[in-house]
Order: sequence, then C-alpha cells, then structure tokens
Amino acid sequence: MSYPSKKVVIVQGVRTPFTKAGKEFKDIHPADLGTYNLKELLLKIDFPKKEIDEIILGNVANLPDAANIARVVALKAGLDQSISASTVHRNCASSLESLAVGVAKIQANMMDTVIAGGVESMSQIPFLFSPSLSRILTKIMTSKTLSQKLKTLTSLRLSDFKPRIALLEALTDPFTGILMGETAEVLARDFHIRREEQDDFAISSHEKAIQSEKKLQEEIVTLFAGSTYQMVSKDTGPRVNLNKDRMRKMKPYFDKKYGTVTISNSCPITDGSAMLVLMSEEKALALGLKPLVSIRSVAFAGLEPQRMGLGPVYSSHKALKKANLSLKDMGLIEINEAFAAQVLACLKAFSSDTFCQNKLNTDQSLGEINPEILNVNGGALAIGHPVGATGCRLALTLALEMKRRNIQFGLATLCIGGGQGGAVILENAS
Repeated sequence: MSYPSKKVVIVQGVRTPFTKAGKEFKDIHPADLGTYNLKELLLKIDFPKKEIDEIILGNVANLPDAANIARVVALKAGLDQSISASTVHRNCASSLESLAVGVAKIQANMMDTVIAGGVESMSQIPFLFSPSLSRILTKIMTSKTLSQKLKTLTSLRLSDFKPRIALLEALTDPFTGILMGETAEVLARDFHIRREEQDDFAISSHEKAIQSEKKLQEEIVTLFAGSTYQMVSKDTGPRVNLNKDRMRKMKPYFDKKYGTVTISNSCPITDGSAMLVLMSEEKALALGLKPLVSIRSVAFAGLEPQRMGLGPVYSSHKALKKANLSLKDMGLIEINEAFAAQVLACLKAFSSDTFCQNKLNTDQSLGEINPEILNVNGGALAIGHPVGATGCRLALTLALEMKRRNIQFGLATLCIGGGQGGAVILENAS
C-alpha cells in the first residue's frame, strides 16, 4: 500500500516494558497488559476520547477468554462502547498489520483517528490436551450414565496426558515443518555467516540497548506487576557486560551438531504491548496536536518459508518503490532482530547484486546499510520480541529517534514467520 493523497501521521505512542516470558509479566493476562498500555497512551495525549474511531490491535496467541482482544482492551480501558475495535493477526508483524489497516482506513475516509498496536503474553500461551485425551473427555461429558463414564475412564492411558506445547507449535512452520530457529540456520549456511559474527552482533545489540536506556525510557511506561506490585520501568532483557567467552561456549540450540544459532544470538521469548495514535494530518492539526512523523508507505511481501528471515529485504524493496525513495535516502533503519544470523543475512542480501537481480528483479542491489544507522538503540536480541507488539515498537522507536536526530526518512522492517516480510517508511513531520 502507498498513500499519495491523504497524509496519515503518528501523533504519539507508548509501550510497556518488554520482559522475558515466565518472568515479571507471567501472571498478567494479555488483555490487562494491553489495557494498561492503552490507558497510559490516553493519559499521554490530550484530546477528546470521543474522537477515536477505532482500536486495532495485533495479537498472535489469541486466548479464548478474549477472542477479540482489542474490544476487551478498549472496554476495560474505559472507552465508550460506541468505539469499534478489531484484532488482526500476521504472525510477527501483527501490530504492523494493525498500523497498515489503520492507515488504509484513514486513507479511505472511513475514519480519522485510529489507535493501532499490539499485545502479546508469550508466557500465557497455553498447553493443549492431546487429541486422544480430548476425545476421551468429550465422550465422558456426553455419556448419559455413570457406567458409560466409568468405562470410558478405564480407556485412559498415561500417554494420553502428554500435552501439546502451543508455543512450540506456533514457532514451527506448518509448511516446511521446521522451527523458526532452523530457518536462521538455513540463512547462516546460505550466506556463510560465522558463529563469531552472530555472537558479536548480539553483544552489540545489548551494548546499544544499555547505552540507550534513557532514550528508550521515553517510549516506556512503568507497570506494577504481580501480587507484590513489583515496579517494572524498563526492558529486562538487555544485559550489562556480556561475557563473550561464555557466549562462544554455548551449544547450538536448533542444529546441535552443525549449527551456529544459540539462545544467546536469538531473541528471547517476550511479553509486552505497544500502541500508536494514527490520525489524518488534517485531524491532528484541527485538534492542535503536533505529529511525530507521517507514514510514507507500508508494504508486505512473501518469500520461501524456510528463508522467512529475508522478509525485510523483499518488503523494504516494495516499500521503497511505493515511496519513490531508495535505501540511501534512509537516515535510520530498524530491522527486527529475530536472530543475529537473520539480520546479518539481510544485510548481505540488501547489498548483493546477484540476490537482488534474481529475487527482486532489480538491475542492481538495493544498497549497503551503514551499521551506524542500524538499530541504533539496540534491537530484539536484547529488548525482546513479543510477536503481536513488535511492529509498532519498531515504528515508535524509529519515530522518536528520527525526531531526536532530525532525520527526514526512516525504515522499520521485520521478518514474519511463514515466509513474509513487512516494512514501513516514516517521514519526519517537521
């Protein structure tokens, strides 16, 4: 999609801290996590709440007690019931999808103000009954007599109680049958990316996140978690003084015999939420609000599922073409760090004439990315990747850094499980 006529702007944004799954936010329902995020966003921007037309949230592991989690979040946050809400799902780019849908609706004059974002509690992705246990329980519930129920109970076997791990299934590509980490191993082999390169890139991500802690605080709201109301005011993933020697000794996790991808050079499983206020420029100005950035283009693209990590190259190519810009016009770039190998492979693909000619049908490469403008505040290897929220986190981090540095154009992009990529190009509103 591109938006040549009606300009859509990001007025404000905020996110929760990102925490490792099973830690600080493990007992917080994703709807409550999103509700807190939305309440804080509404406090941060001063405009009549009746001006909100719709809430659109990305969410991947949709829990059954909040099937349309966006509606649950909107009502729990105290918004009027007349405000509509919808939930979208595009795996790792679910909140970028919410942004794209919001922009499209504003462009189509369906509405003027949309809150777009996402929320994910990867801690609360459930264990599932095995199919055999499900059948037995169903038969017990539908049996009409006690003797029938007891007879069915006697058919239970210990193996029936082995659960299905929904998180593991969600991180496995259903087309190829391989885990997301195994797709990173494919790219490491394709592009000859050494283990040392991956570890060094991961260490750099942590170092930049630690150095940028004060800047990142500008986009984060404090949250009080658990029965003890533990204060969580910053991302918990970034680590100080990572031991390089210890990282080098970590065993490969996905391909234990020949692999190079480890837990330390992969992003952590994460809980968190991020939201943005989108408006038509006319609406923002009418309300006396000063936009952060305008949205120049949004694009999605597909590719081989086993090489899904290259999605940023395919989608960025489309986004740049729609924006009538080139990679060298980008003053800042955010590439989501699902795996160090995946980002490093993207950097090589962006600058490869052969790859771009064969895969993108271009005359030459898209260009080299200067490491000095890439993920300047660290990335998901340190900060984390709550899959339903990451897209808007990238856009928010990029928008705020563009304002700090007075950068005209910025690119945020990420790979998507299943073989896709998503990208958004932002333009400084000033």
